[in-house]
Amino acid sequence: MKKSIIYSSIASFLILISSLIFVANHETNATNTDYSNNLLAVTDSSPAISANNLLSQDEAIYLITDTTGDVNKSFIGSTINTSTEPFPLTLNISYTLDGAPISATDIIGKSGHVEITYDFTSTKYYQSKQIPFLTVTGITINSTNFNNLSIDNGKIISAGDTATIIGYTFPGLSYDLGTDLAPSSFTISADTTNFALDTSYSLAANSIIADLDTTRLNSIDSIINSINDLSAGLSQIIAGSSELNNGMNSLLSGINTLQSGAAELNTGAATLAAGATELSTGLSTLSSSSSELNTGALAIFNGLIDNVNSTINANQTLLYLIDTYSIPFPLTTDNYDESLAALIAITQSEDLQSAKDSLTNYNTFYAGLTQYTTGIDTAATASTKLAAGANSLAAGTTELKTGIDQLQAGASELSNGSAALHSGLLTFKTQGIDRLVNFANNDLDSFVRNIRSTVLAAKSYHSYNNPSATSVKFIFKTPSVK
Repeated sequence: MKKSIIYSSIASFLILISSLIFVANHETNATNTDYSNNLLAVTDSSPAISANNLLSQDEAIYLITDTTGDVNKSFIGSTINTSTEPFPLTLNISYTLDGAPISATDIIGKSGHVEITYDFTSTKYYQSKQIPFLTVTGITINSTNFNNLSIDNGKIISAGDTATIIGYTFPGLSYDLGTDLAPSSFTISADTTNFALDTSYSLAANSIIADLDTTRLNSIDSIINSINDLSAGLSQIIAGSSELNNGMNSLLSGINTLQSGAAELNTGAATLAAGATELSTGLSTLSSSSSELNTGALAIFNGLIDNVNSTINANQTLLYLIDTYSIPFPLTTDNYDESLAALIAITQSEDLQSAKDSLTNYNTFYAGLTQYTTGIDTAATASTKLAAGANSLAAGTTELKTGIDQLQAGASELSNGSAALHSGLLTFKTQGIDRLVNFANNDLDSFVRNIRSTVLAAKSYHSYNNPSATSVKFIFKTPSVK
């Protein structure tokens, strides 16, 4: 779920940045064409950007930075920004050559292994939450000067001697959600000869996060409530098994006493019959909850499968691979292991492996649960027969010695089984259900509340200098390093 929320809107930004970089690459080759309204026709003295051509008619702030990301000049529309209001996020660009830090000036023309890191930081808060942003950065390079090019959070598109690098970050989002799944920086790595880097452009906006529909999280609230109901029901079952175990111990004690005197046979037999009937009733009650318990656990399993399906559906690359390699999809409880294993083998994805491991762990728990409920149902059937036998025993006291000996042996075994059942239920609750409840009411519930608070924080910031604006975008232009 975390990844699907975080990555669902990246595609539109990647398309935008790709288009902007294409325009930038071809401006110098254009003839008899008016590019005065092009999105990237930005100079250090004037933005020359048509706000109508940006993402919307809402507020757009243009930031002209140096090669380290520090802002030298800013514009609101085509007007120089004179506001003293600090920007809600900062950019820091750093460079290393063969593992050692180096300035942008000194790295020009150098050769070796280079790393370029773009690090965005959200600096504005709303109700203890950082204002979250999605940033997308576009850079073009001459690929003849770079080998082994890679990026940790982004995509590289090669075309002839030119490579387009698209990096994305989510400054503020990891802080708000208490997770490290949303990076605030990206790093480009390569082996270079005669280092040079073209102008880069970064687009930052929070409207995508602000527009998230948090009403869809209500279904998670229902799951949390269902898990709590499951825990309460299991506690009642355990209480019943405890009473059953106590009753069996009392019954066994009575039978042992009965063995010492034939005169007390009728009383002991009646106690046995009553205890056996109580046992049958208790196990039947326990068995009647088996279907509900299995259904609830299966619903949770299917919910986990659905979350992984949603994540994959939001990833066009994975959908392409699924179609190309005829991998069974959507995932089900029957095919998830094979399908995810196939995808992991192709993509080497740590995230898919983590999802597969989580589903496998839950599948182990679910298999154990069904085995447990089957055992309860079998025990309930057996207890019914036991109750009938105990009543027959109470009626037939003539076979005193043989009957009492058999009864004592059977009751002792039944007592041991009852104790084992009670112990097993306690273990299942403490090691299974209690952990699930703790996760639902703490980790999962906290994450959902954090998402809602994060979306509120994003909604709270919709303008920089224009109170009537409904959304705001920041466009960073960083000069070339050459």
